[in-house]
Amino acid sequence: MKMRRIIYAVFSLVIVFGISGCSNAKKNDSYDTETPTEKRTEERTEGRTEEKESVDITTLNLEYGNLEEFKKIYNQIQSVDQAENFVATWNRTDVQNCMSAQIIVSNQDGEGFDFSGDFLYYSHSGYLAGRAYFVSPDMAIFEYQPEYSENDITQYVVFERTEEGLNVIASDCSGALGLGASVSVDGTYIEGEPVYTNATVLEDNFTADEQENMKSMLGDDYDECFKDVVEYGILESSECTLEDGTKAVFYEGFMPTMGGYAFELLKCENGELYFYSEAEEIGWKTNVSGAIDYPAYEVEE
Repeated sequence: MKMRRIIYAVFSLVIVFGISGCSNAKKNDSYDTETPTEKRTEERTEGRTEEKESVDITTLNLEYGNLEEFKKIYNQIQSVDQAENFVATWNRTDVQNCMSAQIIVSNQDGEGFDFSGDFLYYSHSGYLAGRAYFVSPDMAIFEYQPEYSENDITQYVVFERTEEGLNVIASDCSGALGLGASVSVDGTYIEGEPVYTNATVLEDNFTADEQENMKSMLGDDYDECFKDVVEYGILESSECTLEDGTKAVFYEGFMPTMGGYAFELLKCENGELYFYSEAEEIGWKTNVSGAIDYPAYEVEE
């Protein structure tokens, strides 16, 4: 269906081409993969002959906009013996599937490692690549120097190896890192299959019979305008009671970044379904003969 094709196409384009879906920014071309480590280290440290001040990284407040805190980490760059192994394919976990991300780490040595990553926020996407330098055996930092940014502010991405996997924290998101709108690199990454918090959202809210009834009501629009919105978007629900005492649930489903893909659904325990969506001009649908509007109901506190 159209929306599913859009979602899958965006993800495929991100992986294949490394594009930034809803941003005019490009990947950080200032990083040259053929530049020797020694030359990069010399350029990185040029003009910084002052003695480093030791910083307790655990005391820093690493949040968006706190550039000075990230700079303190950057000033701790040093060669490291026997660093933790960062080389792997890392997948962002414990997020919705439309906020998935993958970071590939390679070429690790005593100075740092190379990385490249693809990141999603629903239909928005972004690509980021470069070299991160060690500040300790289990932490490295990447300096992002924008070429196509409105304010040209240098940003940072911290990589921390933990027992859970790889923890990534950036000084900003979206266009500040050359990414699409609302796209972030932050999160916990693991090797292997990630855990998506909405993986069973359809089955958790709708029985097999209810799904079949929705298919009968919506026909060819079922996947695009209901199932995909539930599985890849946001679903909110409220318990309610009809005037005759029938229990029901009122649902609001919507797909961020994709305007008209939203619906309202009243699902009653007696099997009655009342559905409305402006997507694809679906309008009003119900399995109740003669019904032209939602029955009166009261939301439970």
